[in-house]
Amino acid sequence: MNGIATLVQRTSAATPLALAPLNATSLRDQAYTLLKNAIADTDIYDPNQELRLDERQLTAALGVSRTPIREALSLLEQEGFIRTIPRRGIYIVRKSKRAIIEMVQMWAALESMAARLATLYASDS
Repeated sequence: MNGIATLVQRTSAATPLALAPLNATSLRDQAYTLLKNAIADTDIYDPNQELRLDERQLTAALGVSRTPIREALSLLEQEGFIRTIPRRGIYIVRKSKRAIIEMVQMWAALESMAARLATLYASDS
């Protein structure tokens, strides 16, 4: 009995482990942010610009395994930044002139509606 009491005292008196908090951003999120920024900084309408993404080059450039890269690419595909073509590869999506005009018209409509609502509900005070 005396040995058990000593063992309990030793384990309860142990010092806690010195741990630092984990990085809150996952590798997938970091890869997603870097890839999205790189796509945004690329002139995709330049005829000499390579629009094909190589998964192996991305893993080497970012220094992570293929899983976070694939997850980030999946998110980018869901948002319409890239398109995966089976047996061909992963390509950055170019928007057509018509799609760009439609987006600008939608933004203009939303901004005018916001301005209209702001004037309706604005007060002098």
